[in-house]
Amino acid sequence: MAPFYYWLSWLIVIIAIFFIEGTSLKQTLLLFAAVAMCLYSLNAEEPLLQLIHPAVLVAFGVRFWLMKTKKWLSHVWPFIFGLVCTSLYLFLIVSPLWMEFPLKSIGVCIFLFAMTFYLGNLCCAIGLWLLLNGLGILWTTIVFWQYELGAVLDLNQKMLTVLQGVLILFIIYGVLTLKKWSYHYRSKKGVAHA
Repeated sequence: MAPFYYWLSWLIVIIAIFFIEGTSLKQTLLLFAAVAMCLYSLNAEEPLLQLIHPAVLVAFGVRFWLMKTKKWLSHVWPFIFGLVCTSLYLFLIVSPLWMEFPLKSIGVCIFLFAMTFYLGNLCCAIGLWLLLNGLGILWTTIVFWQYELGAVLDLNQKMLTVLQGVLILFIIYGVLTLKKWSYHYRSKKGVAHA
């Protein structure tokens, strides 16, 4: 799993360097990828060390989320989705059979695709994805602490899911950008021939 994790991280770095416009977004993505690479082998047996992964995800999620101004009501969505993600994590831990469900990746892709159309920009989509997972991990960990259970979440697997989600968002926004450029090119070509 470690090579796949680092390949995803390096792929995010390559995409950020060569294909992302805007220095603020590019710098934040590069910093996130560097921190994600450092977090992989972190031993989270200590209770306070278990908070590092969700804290990093929440911090970067807030940073991405606040890059574009939004109405005040839209700031409620990350917390609502974070609670939904927490209940999903708790369900998957109680019934681990669903972890092997073959359409899990397709469900994540459909959710991310719907999220892109609702939010409309890459910064907010990455921010919501990171906040959703960070708050889900954080609240799940707090629930386990309340019931004095050990660490059941595999934090490296959750970070791998987060990186896969960011890569899927890049692909979705790349396709949407190509579609927009194609439409713009065709409309320019149509005006030139008229």
